[in-house]
Amino acid sequence: MGDKKQQARHKRVFINDVDGYSSRHIAKFLSTCAAEESSEEAEEEDSAASSHREPAFQMVGSVSASNQDETHSFLHEQYAAPTRDELLEHLLECDVVIYNISECATKQQVEEATWAIEALHAEMENFKSRKIFILLSTVMSWAMTKPQNPEETDVVLTEEEFRRRRPHPSFRNHHNLEKLVLKLGKGVSWLMQLPKVPLFGEGTNYIPTIHVYDLGGVLQNIIEVRPKSKYIVAVDDSKNTLGDIVKTISDTLGPGKLNKVPEEEAIAMKAFKPEELEYLCINLRLDAFVIRDSFSLHWTSDTGMVANMESIVEEYKDTRQLIPIRISLVGPPAVGKTTVAEKLCNVYQIHHIKVREVMEDKIAQLVEHVFALNATDDFLTKRVQGLPQSVAERMRYTQEEFVPRLTRYRQLSTAEETLLDYFDELEIHPEHIEVTTCDSEYKDVMKKITEMVGSPKNYGLSPEEQEEEDRRKEEERKQKAAAEAAEKKRRNEAALAEMAAQYEEWEHELLEARALPLRNYLMKYVMPSLNEAMLDCCKIKPEDPVDFLVFTRETLCSRGFC
Repeated sequence: MGDKKQQARHKRVFINDVDGYSSRHIAKFLSTCAAEESSEEAEEEDSAASSHREPAFQMVGSVSASNQDETHSFLHEQYAAPTRDELLEHLLECDVVIYNISECATKQQVEEATWAIEALHAEMENFKSRKIFILLSTVMSWAMTKPQNPEETDVVLTEEEFRRRRPHPSFRNHHNLEKLVLKLGKGVSWLMQLPKVPLFGEGTNYIPTIHVYDLGGVLQNIIEVRPKSKYIVAVDDSKNTLGDIVKTISDTLGPGKLNKVPEEEAIAMKAFKPEELEYLCINLRLDAFVIRDSFSLHWTSDTGMVANMESIVEEYKDTRQLIPIRISLVGPPAVGKTTVAEKLCNVYQIHHIKVREVMEDKIAQLVEHVFALNATDDFLTKRVQGLPQSVAERMRYTQEEFVPRLTRYRQLSTAEETLLDYFDELEIHPEHIEVTTCDSEYKDVMKKITEMVGSPKNYGLSPEEQEEEDRRKEEERKQKAAAEAAEKKRRNEAALAEMAAQYEEWEHELLEARALPLRNYLMKYVMPSLNEAMLDCCKIKPEDPVDFLVFTRETLCSRGFC
């Protein structure tokens, strides 16, 4: 009985591209929604049992092939790059299908969503229960919508006017797909990507926003309430301009100042892709009447980004795992502290702070790691002796400076109270790493430290860094291809040379094999008579030795030897 009730309460919900930001968080939110209980069920269960609420939705979703090894605990099943036949089977098993094309969707994503709604519509006669299809689109399909009265400057658009909406030229495919979904009788919801600093343009345009968890709540209500309205706008109650949002971001995370940059410079600076800049240029003020009047939402951010920026920043840090890291390196002179420190700063994108620059009140806020690099005196001495004179002088590793420095370090290391003891008292236990090789890249040391600290949680590369990385990879690819081609040519030439040598050897052996019977015949029957004739020629010494030998040959032939 209990299993039947649990099965009845569950709805199987599909969402595409769960490895994308909004789809992942929507799926995560819906997986935590508790199932509603009827009054009869509540009466049957005692108070202790009713305190445990079963999840309302069983989430499944698709992921790209590149992320197929990444698992999501909130997903019951995930499908890595399924074929369309496989995907249709999965969609038919679901009660709700959500297709998200809101995050700069590619042509392929829009085409897949179009195929999905058409394929499901074609199978409607075979449905055993009612299904809900939800298209999660973008307000960029409203971007060119003009007010009915051009003289009114403060016009607020609502979903009731959705038939008047006019899309941005780059989002006509989104607009066409929305019309198809409406034609086939299903509901549509919305999402808008959030803009980013710096501020391009005047910033007076209005940007509709909604928190991803609130968007999840809207989808939950669509699934459960099944509103009569076929077109639903999902936005919060804020009416913030781009300038308001950017200023608040700057106040919270930056110096509190705005840098207004002409829009045409955005692409030249490679700060945004053209389609991303289009998101920043939208100018819409929307009211979500259906959400406000018909839905029951537990808002996460009903007043928008500006009013909730601090909590949004904390969510962003948590999602990106932007955990502050502090690393302290100690060790004898010439062990490689400076080099390793610079490399760690590049890996973790943190500042290289010199000891004199350390401020205790700031450092105390960070998570600290301490590593002690160790090496023998003999190893350090040989390493310093192998350095160029200019490097030794710059690093103060000349013999006159290095030996006293090393001696002083060893004395301090054996004192009653050392630097490492200080960290131990703070319950920050140093990790000791032995340096035994003269590898200038310190690969073993870097590997050990990064394994202990963890993988870097950094922002992506800048456009310039990405271009440089692409050039580097392309150069490596060309070098690898050239090396492989040269190796292939060398192997081919070696194989041909070997084949030629074998062929010559085989030919020589074949000639010898063919000549063997004739040789035996000559040695047995001809050479004795010829030798005898040659001896006679030497004894007789005829006037014409050639005629004499010819006569001898004729004699041999008469005897059957020719």
